Amino acid sequence: MQFLKDYGLGALRRKLVLLYALNLSDVLLTFILLSSGGFRELNPLMAAAFQSGAITVLVKLVLPGAVLVWLYAALRRSGPGQKRACNRVINAIVIGYLAVNLMHLGWMAQGIGPVF
Repeated sequence: MQFLKDYGLGALRRKLVLLYALNLSDVLLTFILLSSGGFRELNPLMAAAFQSGAITVLVKLVLPGAVLVWLYAALRRSGPGQKRACNRVINAIVIGYLAVNLMHLGWMAQGIGPVF
């Protein structure tokens, strides 16, 4: 629970790294599930992006990475109130990505997609 409450710069950096790692795992798991033929992307924007490998890399890897680097740079200059507010948003997004990744793993475990 302390991890969620901590809004120090080091904790925020770790959360941003975790967020990017969850984003990467979301891309990987989505790709695996899409490749199985038993899954379709429900987000229309991402469904279109997954039609092209280059667009997928740009939309799901490059742009989020750039935004997270920019956010960290902004957090370094921010005050405690801004860090606290950003911490709440980052926590919510991390929890959301955890839920999405767990959902993907659950589908794979049920045999909807390939199982490792």
